[in-house]
Amino acid sequence: MPDSLPTPQLDHIVIHVPYAYLSSPPSWLTELFTITPGGTHADGLTANALVPFSDGTYLELIAFTPEITAEQKRNHMWGGKPYGIIDWALTLPKKDDQGNASQYQILRKRWLDLPVPPKWKSSELRQGGRTKPDGTKLEWLIAFPPERGVTPFWCLDVTARSHRVSSAIDQITHPSGVQGIAEVSLNLPQGGITSEIKPILDAAVPQSEDRVDDYTWSIGTPAPTENGPGKVYAHSARIRITQESIAKDETRLGVTELIFWTRDKGNSSVEATIDGDKVSFGFVTG
Repeated sequence: MPDSLPTPQLDHIVIHVPYAYLSSPPSWLTELFTITPGGTHADGLTANALVPFSDGTYLELIAFTPEITAEQKRNHMWGGKPYGIIDWALTLPKKDDQGNASQYQILRKRWLDLPVPPKWKSSELRQGGRTKPDGTKLEWLIAFPPERGVTPFWCLDVTARSHRVSSAIDQITHPSGVQGIAEVSLNLPQGGITSEIKPILDAAVPQSEDRVDDYTWSIGTPAPTENGPGKVYAHSARIRITQESIAKDETRLGVTELIFWTRDKGNSSVEATIDGDKVSFGFVTG
């Protein structure tokens, strides 16, 4: 394939929760994960808490703040989403101070050439960033598809990723022994939408001849580079389209299950509900 690119890496998963979860998470979450306080975003409409893992990926628990108006929520990119897993981000290994922008542009050109609806194709990169309470400045480049939650958005670090994603031992050590994310499962109906999403992922993720099947893509994880016991847990993850039948409710298209690598929990699963909306986690020994 011309214009060869590095294998994308899983960046993070966005999980929509009630605002109360950020300060008082339910036991089914705290029995699985160590939850690190986040903060309120610059627009004041959303706030978050984070669950970082040894492999450099993380969960972002995001909630709308009590101050948000009905109109603001309606116009927000996640305003119409139910509780549960609502979005996912990929990144590219950082090449230079531009956060691999030139490599992303190659990807974008591939997507623009595909005969699939524009709503699945990520936008041009735009500047993003924030300043941490300790004064550390974070900068990244970010791009979103118009239709959120089915195809990934992209987050490319300009400043050091370790400033954005913690690798502190007390924050990446979890009660369930989770080390990282093994699989992102996309639940899509047979036919139409799947035939539109598959070319997007094929163009983004180079595949070897020994791939599992045509609906599974192997990607990397951005394991921290710091030395120290327990800090580095490098492995590959995968994206999988399950192609199961689902209700004709487009708010539920996209990621419906996460599978985690764990040292302690063994092969098992957990299903929980958030105000009636299901969240599914699987665990495999790795």
